[in-house]
Amino acid sequence: MSGKLQNPPLIYVIGKVQFNQIAQMAKWAGDIQGFFRKEGDFLDYSPEVLRFPQVWGIPQAEEITRWRYGTMKGDSRYFLECGSLCFETVAYDNFQTFQDLILDGLKKVNDMAGLNVTASVGLRFLNIFAVRETMGLRHFLAPEVCALLKGVGEGSVETYTFDVHTRERDNINISRKGCYSARGPLVPGDIDPGFLGNNPQFIECAKQKRTITLDLSCYIEESCPFGVDDITEKLSILHGHCKEAFLKSVTSEALREWGEGANA
Repeated sequence: MSGKLQNPPLIYVIGKVQFNQIAQMAKWAGDIQGFFRKEGDFLDYSPEVLRFPQVWGIPQAEEITRWRYGTMKGDSRYFLECGSLCFETVAYDNFQTFQDLILDGLKKVNDMAGLNVTASVGLRFLNIFAVRETMGLRHFLAPEVCALLKGVGEGSVETYTFDVHTRERDNINISRKGCYSARGPLVPGDIDPGFLGNNPQFIECAKQKRTITLDLSCYIEESCPFGVDDITEKLSILHGHCKEAFLKSVTSEALREWGEGANA
């Protein structure tokens, strides 16, 4: 199947590009905000400091400074760090528009700071959908996924999970994770549930008890000279792999219920 689903279960999408560390990124962050303010809807600007406690005495970065550029509606935002830019949204419409926004942000950063190297490019698609009482997991999840489900907890099991990692040629890493919950949707710990709350579809899912979360990600690790054309090509390749991973994870019955095509 191909095309766009009429009622996709897609809740959240993020794209991230890692580049060479720019020690003076703080010097450019305000000027980059000026580009976003003048040319787009990303008027919500805020510097942030993330603090990480040391674990078992293992030395690690205790603080990371990043800068957020978000829409006033709160449904899309960029995060700029000294070595990366990511763009995340709960208002995904189509991949071309999403890709253009990532590239537009990268061009702004490159124009100000001058990027030299691309270290990695990644995409992630989070799908969450309700399971009606009259339908079981096998109505939505492909047989190979159902075979991997493992119960979590003791006694009456109410949560099942699966986790599949594969590595393709050209340094492409693909991850398929998911879970079924009888206690409402489970959100991955590294995703802000408050941000997901800006998606009305997620709000509706949160009202349901029986839900499935399907978390698909794909990234390419390859150090090469920074170039927009190269990143564009890699994003397209990753999108294709994420779309394939989605289709391998769900049933044809589920696709018909959501509308013909593939949601990525």
